[in-house]
Amino acid sequence: MTHSNDEAPPARKGWSRPPLWLRLLAFPVALLASLAVAGERGLVMGLAAGTLYGLQATSLLIWDRMVAWSDAHPYLDDLVILPILFFTLATFTDMPLLYCALASLIGTPLVFLRGYLTRRSTPAS
Repeated sequence: MTHSNDEAPPARKGWSRPPLWLRLLAFPVALLASLAVAGERGLVMGLAAGTLYGLQATSLLIWDRMVAWSDAHPYLDDLVILPILFFTLATFTDMPLLYCALASLIGTPLVFLRGYLTRRSTPAS
């Protein structure tokens, strides 16, 4: 386990750290997205979306560690699609929340399959 004073491992090939201004911009975007969800689906959904989007914005600030964790835990990393898909469907469609949840549950195994096949076909380095 790395500590805050340890140097983080390099990010995966093809991924570079976004500039600081872009990483900081994620916070107002997360706030606006949460307000949009709250406007469409109510306060409880807005707070849940704020938690999700706030965590995503925070992960951009610790980019190197987030990428290292993602590489170390690829299947757990794939799980993030479940709440993202749910909130996207809940925000941009008029489907009942139950249908949004079911669509997210159906879509998540497809993401796992894609990730599994991609990792399987990529030679270990």
